[in-house]
Amino acid sequence: MFVAAPLAGIGSVAAAAECPQPNSPIETDRPDVTNSPIVVPAGSLQSENGTDTSRDHGADILNGTNSRLRLGIAPCLEVLVDVPNYVATLRGVGPSGFSDVVPAVKWQISPLPGKFDLSLTVGAALPTGATGVAGSGVQPYVQVPWSIDLGADWALNGMETGFFAPSSDRKFIYQSTLVIEKDITKRLFAFVEYVGNFPSDGGNHQFINSGAGYLIDDHQQIDFHVGFGLDRNAPSYFFGLGYSFRIDGVLQQRDRASTRSLEARRGSISLRNDRGVVATHFFASAERDASSVWARFGLCDIGPHQLDGVSSPHTFGRCGRSCCHGRGSKKPSSPSCIWSISQKNSITTPSGFL
Repeated sequence: MFVAAPLAGIGSVAAAAECPQPNSPIETDRPDVTNSPIVVPAGSLQSENGTDTSRDHGADILNGTNSRLRLGIAPCLEVLVDVPNYVATLRGVGPSGFSDVVPAVKWQISPLPGKFDLSLTVGAALPTGATGVAGSGVQPYVQVPWSIDLGADWALNGMETGFFAPSSDRKFIYQSTLVIEKDITKRLFAFVEYVGNFPSDGGNHQFINSGAGYLIDDHQQIDFHVGFGLDRNAPSYFFGLGYSFRIDGVLQQRDRASTRSLEARRGSISLRNDRGVVATHFFASAERDASSVWARFGLCDIGPHQLDGVSSPHTFGRCGRSCCHGRGSKKPSSPSCIWSISQKNSITTPSGFL
């Protein structure tokens, strides 16, 4: 259900405007096995979680939290990580322990956005979990989720996946899914899904999955699913509940925090008059209008990003450049409007200007 590996040099075929936006409703990879071909918006962090119980070959099994973290790093491109999931055999014979951590990259191609959506996911399970639960060695996979809008709030979804297990007796497993989904209301949907697993060696593993999801708002979803096996290799039944949420603007908030931290270290500068008396100190933060701050001191178009490394009077210029004539500024009456740099981040001003 998940993947990981570097996917260098990929740019989305879909235009940035056609990629998911922060005002788009949440699109999750659960509760069905079939993942959504829609990535999370650039700069957004999405967390999908759930717990499941099942009966498999006479053993009662509980597992959670089935967490997947998804981060939009560019338009139509996300990185995702499946956090290790704990599997507990409550009754009967079966393994217990954590599954592997599974990082991946997902690229939304969407040749006909909204009508035919398609994505490519590449990743690998890293050998961090219990061998009895997750198998041994690195296990790469390649996955292609897709979705077709049938109209009248119906959709046909599917996913093709190739799992590779070089360290296992079963070197390769092909998985194919098919889902019919219906939007019952704007926020409520239901689905029925077929899942087939076909290993290169051994018996097939097939089951039917069904369930529903409800969007609490555009950033939160609750869901459930229930299913049963179609052959002796599949679980007799399973049931699960889930909760997912999305936080927008995560990368932008981090950038703003970095900017504020930089300004806290370098944003305070001294302005001196020609008598060398400290006139004032000020702090130009990203939360204020930088142009109005600098205009107070007769400087034009100078922002906080230019505070670091001031080394030349050309940075501010002379009369007619450093002495503002623009909106919200005052032009000094003295013709000797010459600014010079007396030292890094320190400015000498004409007498009486301040």
